Amino acid sequence: MLGSNIKLLREEARLTRAELAEKVGISEQVLTDIEKGLARPSDRLLEKMCVYLRISVEDIKTRDIVAEREEAFKNMKKSKSRGDYNWYLGSKSKLAFYISYLIVIPVTFLLFLLLFLLPTKEIMAELYEISIEQATALCYLYAYLFAAFPTAVYLIIFIFKNFKIRFSWWMIFLIQFILSIFMIGAVLSVIPGLIYSIYQVFIKKGKN
Repeated sequence: MLGSNIKLLREEARLTRAELAEKVGISEQVLTDIEKGLARPSDRLLEKMCVYLRISVEDIKTRDIVAEREEAFKNMKKSKSRGDYNWYLGSKSKLAFYISYLIVIPVTFLLFLLLFLLPTKEIMAELYEISIEQATALCYLYAYLFAAFPTAVYLIIFIFKNFKIRFSWWMIFLIQFILSIFMIGAVLSVIPGLIYSIYQVFIKKGKN
């Protein structure tokens, strides 16, 4: 993998074997052996190479650059716009999906809690014959359950996107039915969904 990474990045940097070998102080034959996987460069030599290949030592050692480029090319071919996919950042639409989830769910929770529930906690306490503290806790529970509705919508969109299901008008009724079932799962998925979205946005960065 290391050799193929070096070869690909050298070609992308528009350097011949002879040019890169001269820059890092080795023979062209040694560089050929490294690219073919017949020899392994020392850490010092690899550091020199990375300067000209414009990549960090850690990345060139741990990432499969060739596989990343192939995956990026496939995604660009599938995409309506070649600008939708970047080989390093991944799919912009995928990234936007998880970012929107990170915004929509907390905003839904807070708006419902602050605008509708907490102002009525005294009425709720009187109605249910419970203390103000219990009514406040109930407000938080109701707000959490309300946030499960958009979570269920996101779960359905996630399934449609990942299983490449084409949308038809009759699916509106199917979605209504699924949505009612998904509400149970969505209640349990709000927090895991937020954690997974944070992982997708900040760790995966839209990559597959």
